Amino acid sequence: MEKYKLTEHGIPWLLTLGMLLLMNYSDAVAQADRIDFFDEPYDVEYEEKMAESVNAGIDRFLTRYTSEVIGDREKYWNRQFDSPHAYNVSVDHNRNDLRRMIGATDTISDVTLEIKGDPGNGVIIADTEKSRIYEVEWTIHEGLKSEGLLLIPKGDIRASAVVIPDADETPEGYAGLEEGPGTALKMAEKGVRVLIPTIINRKTQHSGRDQLIPAHPWQNLDDYSVSRWSNITHREWIWRQSYVMGHHIIGMEVQKVLAAVDWLVKNKTGKSDEKIGVMGYAEGGLLAFYSAALDTRIDAAWVSGYFGSRKQLWREPVYRNVWGLLTEFGDAEMASLITPRSLLIEAAPVPGVKEPLPVKKGQRDFALAGELRTPSTNEIKSEIKKLNNFFPNESSLQPDVSLIDNVVGHGTDEALRVFIDHLGINAADSVPDKLLNSVTMHRPTDPGERHRRVFYNMEDYIQDMIPTADRRRYQFLEGDLSSPQSWDRSMEPYRKQFYDHLVGRIDKDLLPLNPRVRQIYDKENWKGYEVALDVWPDVNAWGILAVPKNINPDDKRPAIVMQHGIGGLPTTSIRVESYHHVLNALVNRGFVVFAPYNPYQFNIRKATALKKSVYSIIIPQHQQILNFLKSRDYVDRDRIALYGKSWGGRTALRVPVVLKDYSVVVSSAYFNDWLNKAVSTNYSNSYYWEDSIGIYEWNMGNTFTHAEMAAMIAPRPFMVEDGYLDGVAPYEMVASEFGKVERWYDMMGISERAELEIFKGGHEINGKGTFRFLHKYLNWPAPESPTKSQLISE
Repeated sequence: MEKYKLTEHGIPWLLTLGMLLLMNYSDAVAQADRIDFFDEPYDVEYEEKMAESVNAGIDRFLTRYTSEVIGDREKYWNRQFDSPHAYNVSVDHNRNDLRRMIGATDTISDVTLEIKGDPGNGVIIADTEKSRIYEVEWTIHEGLKSEGLLLIPKGDIRASAVVIPDADETPEGYAGLEEGPGTALKMAEKGVRVLIPTIINRKTQHSGRDQLIPAHPWQNLDDYSVSRWSNITHREWIWRQSYVMGHHIIGMEVQKVLAAVDWLVKNKTGKSDEKIGVMGYAEGGLLAFYSAALDTRIDAAWVSGYFGSRKQLWREPVYRNVWGLLTEFGDAEMASLITPRSLLIEAAPVPGVKEPLPVKKGQRDFALAGELRTPSTNEIKSEIKKLNNFFPNESSLQPDVSLIDNVVGHGTDEALRVFIDHLGINAADSVPDKLLNSVTMHRPTDPGERHRRVFYNMEDYIQDMIPTADRRRYQFLEGDLSSPQSWDRSMEPYRKQFYDHLVGRIDKDLLPLNPRVRQIYDKENWKGYEVALDVWPDVNAWGILAVPKNINPDDKRPAIVMQHGIGGLPTTSIRVESYHHVLNALVNRGFVVFAPYNPYQFNIRKATALKKSVYSIIIPQHQQILNFLKSRDYVDRDRIALYGKSWGGRTALRVPVVLKDYSVVVSSAYFNDWLNKAVSTNYSNSYYWEDSIGIYEWNMGNTFTHAEMAAMIAPRPFMVEDGYLDGVAPYEMVASEFGKVERWYDMMGISERAELEIFKGGHEINGKGTFRFLHKYLNWPAPESPTKSQLISE
């Protein structure tokens, strides 16, 4: 974390946008003699306002871009209306896209269902005159299990259903065993066999550790009893670790539902016309909706408290964040995957969820913001109308959608009657509430303990992926190591995959540069200029250009883009202590230096719903910076390096994968074993103990982590700078990850181009080995006896 952290809100953006518009001056560096100044002096307060303006512009761009993406969804669809079969075949690829988006790609095992209980006390936990209730467990995939309740009618089984509570409800509340809607018991009383899975709740009691693995090996494990607990909800806790591994809490819970459907299908009573339905409320409504969209064996779906516009998905809790969902799916598109099967929408009020939750005693405030809102009836009807518009009037194939609105609660008898009618059961008479009072308990249940087992099972399932992820990435990234040229060619398809699927390419033409420049520094050996460049409407690249004074008219100097970390500003590399005035030292050595603003503060979740990330913006910004530098008469376009610290080191790993005009790359105070850093729930320096959303990249753990990014930078010179005492990661993690990079370079016969410098220091610039590296590979002579101004400050 840098010394200066930007606030989320500041002065009105119109004021700072006005300042940008006033920057329409000639380029004073090489194109004109006259220098024009801005109305405000260049200081930290001004930089913060400019940074806020840049971030506000990106946010406006993403808002417009969201509408563009939603308006362009039809290109992913090719619906055929000749018959139900033809229609289902035509949307199969959309179902597969949805599976990939939510990570529901594990093969579901041959599902067996185990009835739990103490045989001495009987395995039935409760019954009524018409049904029995059991506690059960079933396996989805090796290592992943589900638990819940099974209700079986004592008479004929006329249909089957999976009923999914909201995250903060229990199966017992649906089975009539405790206060709740009792929906599952009402179904069972009408002859429906029902499975109720336990889903992860929004509480926080398991979100933390009493003892963590220390970050550094010299810390005594026996004495290391740091207790860290947080206000991260259990759903966010699972989302954080699974997302990086290409899984998702939604996907894993959908697979639990589909495994339940598997068991119900395989254990039909022999009647071929026995139908299967899913019902869910709020978070359970989402799962029921997605499950029915994916599995055509589900005849009817009852979705309560979840249907409407997803245009502002980024406002919802982060565990609903699905990478790229809005590119192809809104709720209308999702519902079209259920057509021509039956869909019942119960417009029930959603739970009053507003996160982060208040911090309790002993907790740290690491949770991310999000809230649920109840959509208006008009919003729901508008989305249904959009669904209907997908289907030509003349087609016999039409959506079968029922809407029940103006309801006070959820799981209403009116909705129940419609649902069981869809399941082929005569619903003329409702189930009297008094039946819910006729339950005889034989054995108490403990829904809290059951939830604890389910929670830790899901966590273990993801954590067990970490040790084997290296192997999967080795198998994933392959290339011809016989020469640097052959390796470079081998990496091209990976670079494309990286940009399209991990970063998220925004396929828009860049605007003309339109550089706005003013001088802000006049030092003994160099001059400094504030520079703003156009990228897209409302998106700008902005930073400081430092130019040595001793440039001759025919000089072509190498350039270095010096990138700050999170919370930094263009002057960070000049004034923040951990940078040791690195910009000054580099420009005094004769390099042209550009220090851009790194915009990490905008609404990243607005981007991820569109399959875009922070680097979807940053990479085009850097492209414009490169274009600007290459347009300067005094810059050698073939000798431009990127040197970044901390999150700037993160930028130095990602941007050059795409932008090959960066001929030399240095990543400082960042490079390490990223899976432990981002996914591990036991490591003391894990991002579980931070509130940063920007580190979560979909399926990164199985594709591109730090070593693989460096491999795609190869065969260009690549260096890592790291302090022994840097809290980001211990040397052992850094060296282990760098060893993979070293192997690739060595196999190509260019081992000297990959270098790791470990120094006795912390989260800071060292500026010794990195300076030698930059001089060598930018082909610029290093000073034989460096002056004080050419060295970093102590």
